[in-house]
Amino acid sequence: MTIDTQMEDFYAALTDAITNEASEEEIDALIALHRIPRTREIDRMVGLILRLHTTLLGVQPAPRFVRALRRDLLAAYEDGFVHRIRRLPARVQLAALLVMVGGFAMLFTRRRTEAAKVESVAV
Repeated sequence: MTIDTQMEDFYAALTDAITNEASEEEIDALIALHRIPRTREIDRMVGLILRLHTTLLGVQPAPRFVRALRRDLLAAYEDGFVHRIRRLPARVQLAALLVMVGGFAMLFTRRRTEAAKVESVAV
């Protein structure tokens, strides 16, 4: 095991211990367990981790953010024409609906006029 790996393991264990509200004696025992010499750098790192633990507080996200995040994450799995249209702004949805209705109306009237031409030729 290299010294870097040993130090990473030590810092991970130290962070876990401080997060779990370890006492000074438990921190000293952890340092002795990892066979790390008690240097000024180690003392600074312990102090830094302690300050970070007291400063950084866990915060629950707002329910609105959670809903939006869930919707965004699940939207990646939902494919389909209707779902893609629903994600568009209301004006675009209305325009798409009007274009669709207009297209069907054009197809319907074209068929009627072609059918009328065929009937008039047949008579």
